[in-house]
Amino acid sequence: MLLPKLRQKWQNLGHSLLQGMAKSVPKACLLCQQPHQQKYALCQYCYLEYCQPWAHCLSCDKPISKNALLCAACCQPKHIVISACHYHSPLGQQIPSFKSGWQLALQPVLCQLLQQRIRLFKQAFPQIKINSLVPIPSHIYKLKARGFNPAWVIANDLSNRLSTPLVDDKLFKIKPTQDQAGLDNKQRQRNLLGSFHCRHNLADANIALVDDVYTTGATINEAAKALGLKQAIVCCWARAKR
Repeated sequence: MLLPKLRQKWQNLGHSLLQGMAKSVPKACLLCQQPHQQKYALCQYCYLEYCQPWAHCLSCDKPISKNALLCAACCQPKHIVISACHYHSPLGQQIPSFKSGWQLALQPVLCQLLQQRIRLFKQAFPQIKINSLVPIPSHIYKLKARGFNPAWVIANDLSNRLSTPLVDDKLFKIKPTQDQAGLDNKQRQRNLLGSFHCRHNLADANIALVDDVYTTGATINEAAKALGLKQAIVCCWARAKR
C-alpha cells in the first residue's frame, strides 16, 4: 500500500506546483511569440490556423475530406486513437517543453482541442462509450525525477472538461523502463514488457487510456494487456507515426 500512496503524493504535489506556476504564464503566443489578449496561449491567427478539428482525421490529424472524420488508414485500427494534433505539427513540437521544461501554457490549448475532438468522435460513433479516463502511469522513479506525470495532468484536465471520472488507482507501472525516444518498435516492446500491473480486470468498464504521445502503440499494448483489453480507446495530445 505504501507505493501507491507515495505515487499519489508525488502526483498531487506536482499538480499543485503546475497550478501555482500557471498563474505567471506570460501572454505571448506559444508559436509565433507575438503578444495577444486571447484566453489561451495562442494568438487568434495561430488558433485559427492550428486548432480547428475539422477537415483533419480525428486520429492521426492528416487532412481529409470535410465529409469524413477519419482517414482510410484509421478506420480499422488496432486501437482507437483520438489525438489533438500530429506530433510533427507546430503544436506537437511544443510537447517536450511541457514534459521537461514545464511549458504550462500548452496544457489548456491542447486539452481544449482534444476535448473538441473527443466530442466529435462520440457524436459520430455513439456506440463507443467512454465512462472513465485512465492515465498511463509513470514509475515512481520517473515521477520523482520529473515531479509530475504528464498523462495524469492531461487526464485530470479532460475529466473536468468532459465530466468523466478519473480512475488513477487501478493501473500501475511496476518496472522502471528506458526512455522510449530513439527506440524502434521491437525495442519498445522489449523495453515495456511486463511493466504494468492492474488490480482489477477492466475489460468491460468502457475506459479510455490517456497519454501524451502515441507513437508505435507499444505502451498502449502493454497497458491494455494489463487491463484485460483487446482493443483500447486512447486519448492523447499528439500522434506520431514511424
